[in-house]
Formats: sequence, structure tokens, C-alpha cells
Amino acid sequence: IVHQHEEAARVAARLVEVGDKTDRAAMERLTSRAQRLRSLARPRSTLDFDLGKPLDSRWRLTQPGVIRSESRGLRVDIINVPGPVLQRPFYWDGERLELELELELERLEWGAMLNVDLVAIDEAGAAEATLGHLRIGAIGGGGHYVLERAEGRTLVPGSVVETPRMIAARPAEDQQRLRMRLDVSADTSTAWVSVTSSGEGHEPTTLAYTLGFEPAARRPGRYELRISTGRDPWMRGVVLLEHLALVGAGEDLEARTATPREQVLLALANAEHAHALALLEAAPAEAFAPRDRQWLMALALEQLGRWPEAQLQIQGAMGACDDDEALARFAYAMLLVPDRFGPTLREHCSRERFLFDTWQVAWGALFHHPDLTDVHRTMTTQLVDLDHCRPRDFVQAQACADLLTARSRGWYMQNLGAAADSDLRQAIAMVDVWMSRPQLTPEQAQTLRRTGSLAHVRLAAVLVSRNSLAEAELELRTALAMDDAPEIIADVIVSRSLFAPLHERPIWAEVVAAQSGRGLTIFQPPR
Repeated sequence: IVHQHEEAARVAARLVEVGDKTDRAAMERLTSRAQRLRSLARPRSTLDFDLGKPLDSRWRLTQPGVIRSESRGLRVDIINVPGPVLQRPFYWDGERLELELELELERLEWGAMLNVDLVAIDEAGAAEATLGHLRIGAIGGGGHYVLERAEGRTLVPGSVVETPRMIAARPAEDQQRLRMRLDVSADTSTAWVSVTSSGEGHEPTTLAYTLGFEPAARRPGRYELRISTGRDPWMRGVVLLEHLALVGAGEDLEARTATPREQVLLALANAEHAHALALLEAAPAEAFAPRDRQWLMALALEQLGRWPEAQLQIQGAMGACDDDEALARFAYAMLLVPDRFGPTLREHCSRERFLFDTWQVAWGALFHHPDLTDVHRTMTTQLVDLDHCRPRDFVQAQACADLLTARSRGWYMQNLGAAADSDLRQAIAMVDVWMSRPQLTPEQAQTLRRTGSLAHVRLAAVLVSRNSLAEAELELRTALAMDDAPEIIADVIVSRSLFAPLHERPIWAEVVAAQSGRGLTIFQPPR
């Protein structure tokens, strides 16, 4: 049941040794079972990958820039793109298959996931059925996020399940290293999954569960290992894959050859940038979409230090910065390499497009993780035109106000209180102006009130840090009066220890009253 094949084989062999030799039928059954367990325990073939070495030519990649071979392992930069990011074909004889994966988690933002699937494929390489599935991800809400390792499945007795809070999108110390195992054999109707978590200075703990699979998936034939990410776009993570083994698997001798694009992506992942550039230059025109070729050339040239040439390719790849293709590249650049690509994108795309695309791709991280330093620093270094934002509709007003509050957090993290103060006051002024617009729907007005209320809370925090307690009181009082649900704003205020200097002042009684649902005030927009 628990797929401990080696132990089961040893027990069966011992039973053969001590069995009643006079009972021929019983001995034949014992011997047959022992041989069967021995064959399951020691499959004839294994694909074993040291991911600290370059990927071989049978690996298939689909997304540029998110897979990188390093001496420590294979780095996966998660930004939740659709479809698999990494694939490896293999053949399975249908007897026993075990997937072993060792990895280190550096960070996972809310919604960021890593999925590993074993998929039966047909002669054309299309998926027929899923044999096994593993997933890790960050889940939660309201500022409390934990590492999900079992997808909410019922765990077997003896599993150790702890869900310590993740800080700044980083798993707890005892959950930063994972050893994941998925085992399937012809003798069982379910797969066995175990996940062992560990970290420096911590004893390993293990959870386990069983996983059903489609009967059509368990047959001798062609399969594919597929690694993909989550569905919530642009949520980030960094995972280091150190070792992967497919016990019981062999090479798929019928696997198709790599396309020119896949060859380029593999070269980029293996840091063979000059080779990638040579492949791009030698490939026929029809092998790549024009803007795709330019983007891949930009990635190779940038890594080779040929930045003026890379800039020209970036501009061509982005086109007018106004379609989904450009937005996907913009997200990659601003979320993963903003210091290198941001200035060029800011120069090439219109001011309005640059600001609103930044809001679109970064707001998930900014909203869920106000403690992340890197993305907030990006707001301070790249949004140099934010002060000139002149929104034309509600969505643009919301975007500008959100970006101003996010940039203020970036300034605050850098101990630049005056800059944080200025951005928050700009955000509040923008909300006040738009609250007077008659064309707002009730839902839009409610959203803007929440944005303005939280900006007042953040401004109060800046004022407390400067010991301006009377002004901070006024900001908190305004925040409570402005929001449709002051109890929620009060919860936010109470949860922040930096407001401790206000505990003995009159405002704190108002905060506590609002938190309990007493003394509520509905904000009336100015006329």
C-alpha cells in the first residue's frame, strides 16, 4: 500500500527462506511473489538527472528566460505563464515508475505554483491521460500565506503537517528544502505520494497521501514529464531543482527532434548565449515569428554584453507595446530583470502604457506582499513619470493611486519618509478628486474609498515614524470615516505594531470601537 518495495521484497525473501518446504503450492506462491516484488524494487532502467549540470538535448523548453542552468541546480523563475515550461519525453514499460525530485524553495508569492505531471502521450505527442501529479504553491490571504504541499488531500496516518507563516514570500526555514516522491506500479490502483520537508538545523518531516489516476494512463508506452506553473498570471517564485530521477523509465526512442526555437531556448537555458545567437542567425525565416526572433536575440545579446544591439531588438520585439505578446515580455522584464530592461521599455513605450502595464503585471505582488523589498524598489527606480499621471477614467485613476501608494512603501523601506509622505498625499488627492465624479458606479466609489482609506492609514504610519502623533491621529480618524467597512480598517490598524505610540491617545478608543462595530460613520464624498 505504501510502496515500500525494497522492504516488501526483503520480507518476501525471508518468508521464502522460512516457509514450509513440504507445502509445494504455498512455496510456489511465496517464491512468485518474492520475485515480483524484487522486480518492482529494482526496475531495469532509470533516467537520473543531476540538474547542476547543463540540460541535455532531449529536454524541451517553451518559455525564454525562466529556466536557467546553474551549478547549484536548475533555476526556475516562476511568473505563472500558461502551459508547460519544461518537458522531457520518456518510455515506461507499465510495471513500476517512481518520480523523485529534490528542490530548494527560495520564494513563492501568493498563487505562485510549481506543477510536475507525468502524462501519457500518443504517437503525435499529444496528451492522452495523466498518470501522476505533484504540486507545491503558496496559498492564503489577508497577509497570511503558507506553503501548500498536498493540495488539500487526505493524508495517511503518521503524516506531519505544519503550516508556518511565510514571511516576504519565503517559506519557513524547515520547509525550504523538499524531497518529493511519486510512485506508481502495475499492482496498485493508486499512486503513492510523499513530501519530505527540511531545512538547515531542522529535522525532516514527511507527509504522504494516495492519488488516483486514469486507468488509460497506466500502460506501456510513451510518456512525458511536464513542469508547469500556476494560473494566476505574473505571481512570482524562485525554485531550484537539484536532482530528478525517473526510476523505471527509459529513453523515448521515438521522441521528435527539437525545433529550431526549442534549440535556441535550450542554449539560452544552458547559458550558451553565443550558440543561441548563432542558431537564430542561421535559422530560416519561417522558423520564428519575427517579433519572437527579435526577443530571443535580445536575451542572447544582453547576456553577451552587446547592449546597444539588444536595445534595438527589444524595441522590435515590443512593437507598439499594445498587445498580449508585448505585455508578456513587459511582465518578464519588469518582474524579473527591471534594472536591465526597465529604462529601455520606459523610453520605447508611451508614458501611459508603461505606467498602466506596470500596474497590471506588478499589482498582484504589491497587493499580496507589502513586505517585498525588490518589487517596491522597482517602483522607486522605474516609475519616474508617475507624478505626471493624468487618469482619464476610473481604471486609470485606480492604477495611479495604487502605484503611488506602492511607490511610497518603496521609499519608506529605504528610510525616505518625506518621499513616502509626498506620494501618499498625491494618492489621497487623486482619490478625493475622482470621488467627486458623478459617473462613478457605487462599486467604483467603494473601491476608491478603500484605496483612499488605506492611503490615510499608511500616511499615519509615516507620521508616527516621524513622531508627528497628532497628525497621525487625524489621518487614522479620516481613514475610519472614509471606508464603508471601518471595522476592516480598524483591523488593519490594530494589526500594525508601529501604531503602539498611539495606544494611550484618544484615537485608539475610536479604533477599538470601530473594530467592534460601534460608532460607525459613512463617509460622504465632497460636493
